[in-house]
Amino acid sequence: DRFGLQSNICYDASLYKNRYLITPNNLGFSVIDDQTKSINNFLLPVENESYPFRTFIADDDIYMLNKNSISVLNTAFPKTNPYKKVIVFPNRINTLTTDHNKNILVAGYSGIWQVNNNKPTLIINEPDVRTVMVDDSNVIWIGRYDNGIVGYQLFYNSKNITAKKLGTWKTSYNQDHSRILLKGNNNTIWYGTRFSGLYHLKFKDSLVLLKHFDAQNGLSSDFVQSLCLLPNGKLLAGTADGLDMIDVSNNYAVTTAIHKKFNFSSKINQIKISENNLLWMATDDGIINLQIDQ
Repeated sequence: DRFGLQSNICYDASLYKNRYLITPNNLGFSVIDDQTKSINNFLLPVENESYPFRTFIADDDIYMLNKNSISVLNTAFPKTNPYKKVIVFPNRINTLTTDHNKNILVAGYSGIWQVNNNKPTLIINEPDVRTVMVDDSNVIWIGRYDNGIVGYQLFYNSKNITAKKLGTWKTSYNQDHSRILLKGNNNTIWYGTRFSGLYHLKFKDSLVLLKHFDAQNGLSSDFVQSLCLLPNGKLLAGTADGLDMIDVSNNYAVTTAIHKKFNFSSKINQIKISENNLLWMATDDGIINLQIDQ
């Protein structure tokens, strides 16, 4: 389905209350009701403001990332003015996540910022962070622009967070830009890159490579932009050329080209699953949704 979007270029997607799909675009953002399929489009609040490119849901708040700021949205839809407040950072930010204590952690050019009372504090000085993920042990894994993953154990003192560096893992490529990190099953990590495909890793005392997927062994593209775990444990990988499903449950890997089965080819920027088992994909050609076959 393409719906009535104000722009076909959908950079990201988040599900609010497992019902409202929020997708930013180059004009503002759109909200699609998963139940009624109705849509509301919202323009940028200020002329010439940088477009939002990332959304994130934490508790009952919706965060919309711009070039160097985060807009916190009103959560009642539709709204004439959905923008509630803005948190400004000194330089470029790229993504955000939460730790086990529900702290907001923002990643960007300077490293990792903790947000308290709408004020950012730098807690990890790590340059050019592209993507982050917090695992079950409260270790934050950082994917950098240049190459590789860096792990930090998080510690807490009152409301302040400190971090201890655990180590670094790199691919064999000199400039293999990180794109996406995802927590897998059984203490594993999925790591998607710009130039060399997808890596399945396991962390014990250090990161160990389990399997590498690329265009030479079944992946639709070496450019992996988005990842999503299905309820059955299989992985969906959104690439520059489509959607692949990967099954590693039987000690060997099976890759299926979902985009060929449903006859679409587009860069998949984000993948989300709603409570009624609808698969939503934000792409460079609009929103596509599929029913998940259990």
